[in-house]
Amino acid sequence: MHPLRAALVVVGVVVGALVVAMTAFVIGIRTKNPATLRFARVMQRDVINPRVLRQAGNAGSPWAVVRNVGRRSGRAYETPVGVAAASDGFYILLPYGTGAQWVQNVRAAGTAVLDVEGRTHVVVSPEIVPVDEMPMSDADRLAARVFGIRHALKLHSPDDADRTAA
Repeated sequence: MHPLRAALVVVGVVVGALVVAMTAFVIGIRTKNPATLRFARVMQRDVINPRVLRQAGNAGSPWAVVRNVGRRSGRAYETPVGVAAASDGFYILLPYGTGAQWVQNVRAAGTAVLDVEGRTHVVVSPEIVPVDEMPMSDADRLAARVFGIRHALKLHSPDDADRTAA
């Protein structure tokens, strides 16, 4: 076999394997397969988050940082998230669902600190809302559909929460 043809066959096999792996990953996330979710969480926690946290929350970064306290450990945590600011608060897509530890911590405490675009916001009254209530870019809407994301976390500023409660 000609070396160029052999190289093309290898490239084709590698690309095919990547397509199969990506398809399996998307299906695993959509169906909330425990093994896929565990793999995604570990990669997120150990590989992606440490790198993203270097710039998250700063002006110009596409990522915000949620700072919260563990409900059992009392330990401080920082989680990079994608956030959409709206007139009625901030919205965060929940790709791992409502059971993610940081989500449970914020809900239990009823408050968190959110660093967005170089500004720090104290947020209160966290509530789980259907993803359709969240203002989203077309890219985020597509990602939510592809990965089967059904919920968002809505966070209010203390002033907005006071007005809502009144």
